[in-house]
Amino acid sequence: MASTPPLSRNPEPGADDLATIIYTSGTTGTPKGAAHCFGAFGFFAKSSSGYLGLTSEERAISYLPLAHIIDRCASEALGVFLGFHIYFTEGIATFLTDLKRASPTIFPSVPRLLLKFQEGVFEKVSRRRLQALLRIPLLNRAIKKRILHELGLHDTHYAASGGAALPLEILLWYRSLGLNLVEGYGLTETLVTHLPTPASVHPGYVGNAIPGVELKVTEEGELLMKSPMNMLGYYNNPEGSRAALTPDGFFRTGDVVELAADNQLRIIGRLKEQFKTSKGKYVAPAPLEAKLLAHPAFETCCVMGDGLPSPFVVATLSAEAKKLAAAPETRKALEQSLLERLSEVNAQADPHERLSFLAVVEGPWTIGNEFLTPTLKIKRAAVEGRYLARAAQWQKLKTPLVWEGDV
Repeated sequence: MASTPPLSRNPEPGADDLATIIYTSGTTGTPKGAAHCFGAFGFFAKSSSGYLGLTSEERAISYLPLAHIIDRCASEALGVFLGFHIYFTEGIATFLTDLKRASPTIFPSVPRLLLKFQEGVFEKVSRRRLQALLRIPLLNRAIKKRILHELGLHDTHYAASGGAALPLEILLWYRSLGLNLVEGYGLTETLVTHLPTPASVHPGYVGNAIPGVELKVTEEGELLMKSPMNMLGYYNNPEGSRAALTPDGFFRTGDVVELAADNQLRIIGRLKEQFKTSKGKYVAPAPLEAKLLAHPAFETCCVMGDGLPSPFVVATLSAEAKKLAAAPETRKALEQSLLERLSEVNAQADPHERLSFLAVVEGPWTIGNEFLTPTLKIKRAAVEGRYLARAAQWQKLKTPLVWEGDV
C-alpha cells in the first residue's frame, strides 16, 4: 500500500488478461491450477445464454463451491452477464429452506446432491408407495407438483447436472416428475462446453457443444477440444501446460467419449481411471458405478481390480440402508435387493467387466478423511489404497456379497 498509488478509475482488464486460477479436483493426483482469462468467461456467458435462451429474469442459488467450475460459470459468469438474481445458501443446515426461498428458475447441480434429494423423498414416502400413488390419474399431477415444490424446484425450467456421471435412472426419475433435468459437461481447463437445449435432450448424453467449441476424437476415443474458453495454462507448470495441448491447440480432455449421429456427446470414462485386469482386458469403472449408484441403498461406490482376474466393487450405504442392515428382520431383504442390482449391472456389462462381488464397507468416505474431493468426487487412489489389498481375503469367501466385518 505504501509503494502503490490508488487506482484513479475503475479497472478495465483486457479479454486476454488473467482473471482467475481454478484448481482441478485432484481425483487422480495433485490438483493443478488452471489459469483462465476474462474473455473465457465472457465467451461462455454470451454463447451459452443465447444457446439456452436465458434472460435477466432468471433466479439462481449459489451453493456449490465458488472454486468449482460449475458455479463459476452458472452463477458468476451468467449472473454478471445477464444481471439476474443470485441467492446464496447459509450452509447444509438451511439449504432446503434457502432453496425454497430462492425458487430458482435455473439449477446447476451435482449427482451426489440429486441422489440425496431423492433419498429424502423416499424417507417420507417409500419408493413402492410413491410408484403406486403416481399410477393414480387424479393424484399423479398433484403429487409430482408437491414433490418439486417441497424441493424448491417448482419454478425451475432448466436444471443441469455435472461434475460426474449421473445415473440414467436418477435422470429419468426427475424428468418423470416434470423437472427439466439434463446432464452437461465441462472441465476445469475448458469451462462448461456441452449442454442440451430443452428440445434436444437425449438421456445418457450431455448434449451438443455450445457454439464456438471445436471437437476431435482420437483413435483411442479421447475427446480433444478447442475454444476461446481453453485455459491459458497450468499455474507454475509449463511442462504440464505443454503436455495438455496438441500441436494445433486442442486440449486433451482425458475423457473417452462417443459421438451420436447428431454430434451429441456421451462420456464413457476417464483414460486414467481405466485399469487392466490380469487377463489383459481394460475396464472403465465410471459407467458401472453410475448404474450401481442408481440404487437408493448406495451412498458411494468404487469399482476396482487392477491386476486381478476380474473387477469388484466396494460401496458404502445410505443412512436409510444402514438402518435396514442393522435390523435382522430387514437385512435379508436389503441383501437380496443389492444382489439383484449387482446382477442387473453384470447382465449389461461385457464379460471382462462383470463384477465378481460387492463389498459393503463401513465408511464414511468424506472430504475430511480425503476419500472425496471438495467437489464430492471419489479419490480413487485413497479408496484403492485402503481396500484393494483386501480383495484376496474377500475373494476367498466365494460369495457375491461381502460385509466389511466378515473378515
